[in-house]
Amino acid sequence: MKNRLMEQEFVLFDLEVSNKEEAIRALIDAMDCDGRIGAISGYYDDVLKREAQASTAVGMMVATPHAKSKHVNVPSLGFARFKRAIQWDESEEVKMIFLIAVPEAEDGNQHLEIISSLFRKMVYDDFRDALSKAQKPIEIVELLKEN
Repeated sequence: MKNRLMEQEFVLFDLEVSNKEEAIRALIDAMDCDGRIGAISGYYDDVLKREAQASTAVGMMVATPHAKSKHVNVPSLGFARFKRAIQWDESEEVKMIFLIAVPEAEDGNQHLEIISSLFRKMVYDDFRDALSKAQKPIEIVELLKEN
């Protein structure tokens, strides 16, 4: 089993969805490999429950849906860029999402560390531009590896 946080298979470009539920489901489906997600529907429900607590839209046309879940076996990070922006909540449109999957049994706050790392990068225009212009999944994987 591969054990990196993000694999090229977890990167989707030009995704055509009409709402956040479809977007989250498509990315979970892409991340369901090598036993990372134990139960797709269970993890999907956990992400939607977390989303119902507070929107994960963070501005800059980006959202970071996430959940610590008993249905996740291996910490994973997925990325999707939509063909067209979608309405994420009442006030925010989103063009890109990072889906963060962390096992419920994971010690500490790994999901918060991942989100924090993403936020530190997202404040830079160059980083967001690179996300928008990437043509190959490996570009996203490499971009996220950079400090």
